[in-house]
Amino acid sequence: MAPGNDQTASAPPDGRVIAYRIVKFAVLVLVCAAAVKLLVLDTVSVRTDQMAPTLADGDRAVIFKLTHAWPLSELVLPLRNSPVVFDNPTLSGSTSCLRVAALSGDSIVISRGVCYVVNKNRVARSSLPDTADILPPAFSPRDSVPPYRLPRRGASVALDSLSLRDFFFAASLIRQENPREHFSIRPVVYVDGRPADTLRTRDFLLYKGRLDSVPAKYEFDWFFWNRMQDYFVHSQEGKDVTLTFSLLRGGTRMYGYTFSKSCIFLLADDWQKGFDSRYFGPVLSSCVKGRVMGVLWSVAPPGSGGPRLRMGRLFRIIR
Repeated sequence: MAPGNDQTASAPPDGRVIAYRIVKFAVLVLVCAAAVKLLVLDTVSVRTDQMAPTLADGDRAVIFKLTHAWPLSELVLPLRNSPVVFDNPTLSGSTSCLRVAALSGDSIVISRGVCYVVNKNRVARSSLPDTADILPPAFSPRDSVPPYRLPRRGASVALDSLSLRDFFFAASLIRQENPREHFSIRPVVYVDGRPADTLRTRDFLLYKGRLDSVPAKYEFDWFFWNRMQDYFVHSQEGKDVTLTFSLLRGGTRMYGYTFSKSCIFLLADDWQKGFDSRYFGPVLSSCVKGRVMGVLWSVAPPGSGGPRLRMGRLFRIIR
């Protein structure tokens, strides 16, 4: 063998080759980590106590995203009773965490703080303490919700035949399915069968004025309109009062609609603090970003007293 070949074989590796291999390995690791974070696992910070004691303010939770990423999100529905993180359309798309109580096609009813899935003959959730006061339906939907059937994909609905609550739940889903279109509500109050265009609220606590000037924050709030209806009924004592609604799409009245996506009904573990589907209605299942699997660590919020790191919540499995 020639001497030149021996010198080449024993020469140290080129520094540029080593640097290239290191950079290549680092890029591969970053790409894999980004893919895992984007499609499989991610973490979120919990900032409320509405899911207590399952999740607490200050928890850093791990979520499993794979089955909730497109296109699987269009095919696989979340599991009933699973805690999920979702983009909340009611809160301008901000992220929230609640528990799945029911799916499209399910019929639910909440009676005295217990949520039943009627078609499955099972209790979806019951978390009111024995000492809690049960609120009457006329005051709050927190503890009592009349029967409600979540629409299936492909189901059609006649908007002018719905109750007040079901109308606004349907309107919420329609807006979620068509986020780029403009929708508005046209309320009309009838007194003894005649439209009362000049009727105003005068001592109604939430709003004083004409129906056509209600603030935008209340326009799609079914609970606000439910209270408004009660106000008119009591203020026009002895008269037949009816409050009706039309949903306008780009200024044109809608009479019916066929749903194109599946939806879910969500509940908070803490019924008394929770802001959930009892108030804002069902949300599209495609809004779900992932299922909560566990808590990595937990830090007490400022001003709560005690040690900052809550050791008892480290590496908790969430069910």
